[in-house]
Amino acid sequence: MVKLNKSKLPDNIKIKHESHYQTGVVYNQLIEDCHNKCYICEHKPIPGHVEHIITHKGDPSLKYNWYNMLLSCVHCNSVKKKTEYDTCILNPIIVDPENYIILELSIINLKEEVIITSISDADEKIDKQFSIEKTCKLLNEVYNNNSNRLIQVMSSISIKNRLSSQIKDFCILVDNYKQDHNDGDYLNIVETISRKSEFAAFKRGIIRNDSELINDFSKVLNES
Repeated sequence: MVKLNKSKLPDNIKIKHESHYQTGVVYNQLIEDCHNKCYICEHKPIPGHVEHIITHKGDPSLKYNWYNMLLSCVHCNSVKKKTEYDTCILNPIIVDPENYIILELSIINLKEEVIITSISDADEKIDKQFSIEKTCKLLNEVYNNNSNRLIQVMSSISIKNRLSSQIKDFCILVDNYKQDHNDGDYLNIVETISRKSEFAAFKRGIIRNDSELINDFSKVLNES
């Protein structure tokens, strides 16, 4: 998850029915605001599913609220449907998830897993309407699903396989840059750690955890 900026809809656009946000101007703006990726797992491109950050459960004030809508993949939408995730997940429109959660791809017992870690003093800084713990739990279910629902397990594996491929390519790019500090590699890294990039939180975390790289890219991280 990374910080997202929500655009303002044109004054003449009113959302009063599901059809108003599932197609047309509203839907296209969601694609642009979410960079054509799932706001939870960051997989792209996706067959965008309109996700309500706070579950509306028939409440029109939440269901048709433009600022309560983002795009998710079918997998993340399915996992997030649990009642425990109704209201307390970090809202990337309001807060920057990278200030509270670290995401890493690791190998545990010869199997790739996503490690989700909360930043130790984050609870002291976050608005009480959000739960870092619940968000970490959601992300763990998204990336490391071991439920009895086979379709969720398989979707989780598929996302993680794509993540693994992206991270391996990024690490090669980073290693090449560290060898000769080539301008072309620098620009490629800048593009890849943009919040628009697929699985950006993982790639940005790699930069932050490297004392050499953070000196070169800290300004980019803050701006992108």
